[in-house]
Amino acid sequence: MKKAILLLIFLLIPLASALEYGTDSADQSWTTITFDQSFATRPVVFTQVNSDNDADFTVTRLRGVNTNQFQVRLQETTYDDGVHASEDLAWLAVEVNEVGIARSVRLRQNDPSFFRPFNIFNGFSSTPYFFSQMQAFRNGQPTQTDVRNISDAGFEMRLEETSDMNGIHPREVVGFLAFEDFADAEYDMVSVNTSWVSVSFSETYASVPSVLASVNSENEGDTVSVVVRDVTETGFEIKLLEDPGFDGTHLAEDVSYLVLGEVAESLNVAIVDTGSSGISYIESALQGEGHSTTLISFSNVASDLDSSYDLIVYPGGQTGVDAVLYNQYPGMIGAIQDFVDDGGDYIGICGGAIVGSDGFVYNGLDVTGYTYQLDLLDVEATWYSDWSYYVGNMANLNFNVVMVHDVLDDALGAIGLDYAGGPTLSSGSVDIVVEYNDELVDVGYDLTGDGALAVGSYGAGQVVLSSFHPEYNDQDILIGFVDWVSL
Repeated sequence: MKKAILLLIFLLIPLASALEYGTDSADQSWTTITFDQSFATRPVVFTQVNSDNDADFTVTRLRGVNTNQFQVRLQETTYDDGVHASEDLAWLAVEVNEVGIARSVRLRQNDPSFFRPFNIFNGFSSTPYFFSQMQAFRNGQPTQTDVRNISDAGFEMRLEETSDMNGIHPREVVGFLAFEDFADAEYDMVSVNTSWVSVSFSETYASVPSVLASVNSENEGDTVSVVVRDVTETGFEIKLLEDPGFDGTHLAEDVSYLVLGEVAESLNVAIVDTGSSGISYIESALQGEGHSTTLISFSNVASDLDSSYDLIVYPGGQTGVDAVLYNQYPGMIGAIQDFVDDGGDYIGICGGAIVGSDGFVYNGLDVTGYTYQLDLLDVEATWYSDWSYYVGNMANLNFNVVMVHDVLDDALGAIGLDYAGGPTLSSGSVDIVVEYNDELVDVGYDLTGDGALAVGSYGAGQVVLSSFHPEYNDQDILIGFVDWVSL
């Protein structure tokens, strides 16, 4: 994760970075993509469509590549109508030799079948990953680069027009990138034919990354393009699409792919085993984001909760409440307090919000002086035994977001959230982000205006106390809690 953060910071420093990447939209019209910086020298640009909104075969053409911007369009063959639906287009701009060997050459195609050899590599210990693309638009015939015999010494390349053209093409500027290592990025080689292949990333990304791909072999001479679709934070699908002038099937080719994006921070999360049915949902949600989870029993919290963990989640459940209120496991309370004070984070859900508070009103009586709590936030939790009805009868209640706060990604207004017998929360010093906007009809309590989500800090750690249960049907909110405490 440190490498991904460094790369992101690197890209935001004006005039300092020698590469930049992103994802924009492109169709058959020329689209200008402007860099966030001004390069010191003209970069080499590589692109790849990252969606499959239109099935027609296309090649991607560039023009006007300079230190500030480039133009791009999707070009169909004359077999189709020339109009192409907007696609997501990933792109990379890199200065010459900033990564591996990156440069531009000039190439013309007098003989459609001739491959020009380039024996120009040095320093590679094995066959590198290879990307190439035309950088100019000196002729309007649909054309792309075609490579073969890539080795640690060089490669062979030609300009490949689509089958509706004569295969002869005037001089164009062609860029290529060859590397064995690409810092702060994920890359690999995959064997691909005309059937979809699923590729899983080795990392989970904080948002959908940019995927570049390039054919690195010539096992069959028919013209193909690489199609990438369904790019998510965890993977993508890829296949070859043949030029419509051929039979539509193609032998498998070696395809290099490069993934550029911010890797999601992987947290080591301790979950207290309160017996809550929500624990499996919490584990699934966190693991789906690339986090590691460990279920810790009450008796082991004092011995096992240490600085190897980034976050502790305390789910609901009566046994979890009693474990703290009656100090049933000496040492557990102090261990959690020390963990958060030293910079660990805490998320308490339902019963976990009760025990994370520093005051407790039970059935209308203030019992703070007679019970134990974690005292993580200056929050008073109120709970009536009648509310336990909802433990086995979870309801989706209306809640009102009353404060713009990053813990909910700046959401405002009324939202429906799962309630299973949680407390109300009140404070004069801590942010109350969400309030009840409903009543407990089945037990006759109107909670409108009472607090349901409190956030704050304890020592060096961040704390979230949630009366409602986001883990069942609102896991994006739970992940929002995790993202906020880990900032």
